[in-house]
Amino acid sequence: MVMCFASCEKEPGTTSVSSYSHKEEGYINAFGGQGYSLTTYSCAANYNSDNVLVTCDKPSWFEYTYEVSREATYINVRIDYHITESNETGESRDVTVLIQVGSGLQHKQTFTQPGFTEVIVSTPGALTQELADNELLYATSLKISGELNDKDLEIIKGLRKISTLDLTDAVIDDLPDEMFYQNETIRNIKLPKSITTIHPKTFALSSLEYVYIPSNVEIIEDGEINYNYNDEPLRYTGAFANSCLSTVEFAPDSKLRHVGSCAFAGAGKERSIDDYGDMYCEKLEIVFPASVETIGANVFRSNTHNGSYDDRFTNVSVSFEEQSRLKTVGSIGAYHLSFDAGNCTMIESFGYISVDTDSGSYVAMTLGTNVPPICGGVSGGDYLYVPKGCVGAYYEADGWKEFETIKEIGQE
Repeated sequence: MVMCFASCEKEPGTTSVSSYSHKEEGYINAFGGQGYSLTTYSCAANYNSDNVLVTCDKPSWFEYTYEVSREATYINVRIDYHITESNETGESRDVTVLIQVGSGLQHKQTFTQPGFTEVIVSTPGALTQELADNELLYATSLKISGELNDKDLEIIKGLRKISTLDLTDAVIDDLPDEMFYQNETIRNIKLPKSITTIHPKTFALSSLEYVYIPSNVEIIEDGEINYNYNDEPLRYTGAFANSCLSTVEFAPDSKLRHVGSCAFAGAGKERSIDDYGDMYCEKLEIVFPASVETIGANVFRSNTHNGSYDDRFTNVSVSFEEQSRLKTVGSIGAYHLSFDAGNCTMIESFGYISVDTDSGSYVAMTLGTNVPPICGGVSGGDYLYVPKGCVGAYYEADGWKEFETIKEIGQE
């Protein structure tokens, strides 16, 4: 959106701002979360960029900071915000931020957090009736609680208007295979506390941006490489493959042990397309719980089709909680990959480590193991950071010695 102003009052010795454009990133969902808003103002070269003030009516659930930067004849105002609370009121709620540029231009930015309505299923199989009775068949945000059967799950699968779904207190044994496969409306979900496994393709090729994984989930099952992808536009069949995922949140007491092969391959939010039709994903950031012991192969791999379909180049930042029990990592790679295993002191083996393309790719890794783990090979590794006193051992170790630069953790 671009709005132009015919005239604005001038600051002493300056020329005032004449126009602005607004771009909002991140997400504002009923569960809360982080994001940012960027507003760019056009002005003359002598404009004082310090004379920008951002204020807010600031309810308790909206926290923010802001930065002002200058680039040529443009002023950028970035607002980083944190929605601290779930909105369980059933109604949306707003907060307004006021950007004051000099004394002549004011811009109000309204942030809206949708609410969700809870539906309690009193008897398995009664979800349709509950939704109909409450006029919620076309709701966009719902919390569904109670014991559900296969009929109820089919109804949920068919809710094609739904974007935010809280299944925390839904009692089921399992989510069906491909439950949200190719779903174009789902953006935010909290999974049921009762499930222990997430299957391949559950959220593949969906619009999902945020997922909350409860403590009882122990396994994200292994996906596969689909060698017949000319008939199906999904090369990797992992649980979240080719979704728009940008945020993964784990319960504090997570029991997750295994992250399956191809689980997040091709995942990333807000894809940008270059002149060749390739899609470059925004960053997917994951902090794995300390309970994770094994990570399968190609978990973060870019989804490249060698020209058969639009390629997706991933940008992934991976880290681990303190006292990590990680022991085994399969072959890994991405277009951009930051793999921080500085909290992992028990790793025994890695698969092949590579980048997905020769142009613009980047792989940086940090390891907390004093003894170099077994490594299946390295191709295109940029930076490797290792514990103090261990640089020499890694430079002599098969695979790891192929990194261009090896430094101690903390070194620039």
